[in-house]
Amino acid sequence: MSVRRIAVVGSGQRVAQTALPVLATLTERFELAGVFSRRAKTIFAGGTPYEVEPLEALDAAQGGSGGRITRRMEALRSLMDAQQTFLRTLTPAQEAKLNDALFALRHRLDPVAHPGDFEALVGSVMRMKPENAKDR
Repeated sequence: MSVRRIAVVGSGQRVAQTALPVLATLTERFELAGVFSRRAKTIFAGGTPYEVEPLEALDAAQGGSGGRITRRMEALRSLMDAQQTFLRTLTPAQEAKLNDALFALRHRLDPVAHPGDFEALVGSVMRMKPENAKDR
């Protein structure tokens, strides 16, 4: 099996406490190409220091000079900002309805966990063979 080089984007608590320690145990499968975030800094994961490089370095490592990764991150950040702006305008009643809808989507209409509920709402692309049909 060949070793895959991967890059981690982000340097927050989840990366330091979960992703990097797990990757450190999988060296036969993965090689860490680097950790990238908005700003350069040093983080510690499992007692090991990791040098975090700015996102611009990831663009350069991929052979690009156009800042593709940086532009994508900025686009995501602006999308999140727009969502926050919208969410702040909700009344408590609207917020409750939105929370209920999200709960239903995540917990009741999961096509894997609750295929019947999902099919009842969305339908199915698979045809079920009638019970009395014979195999040909």
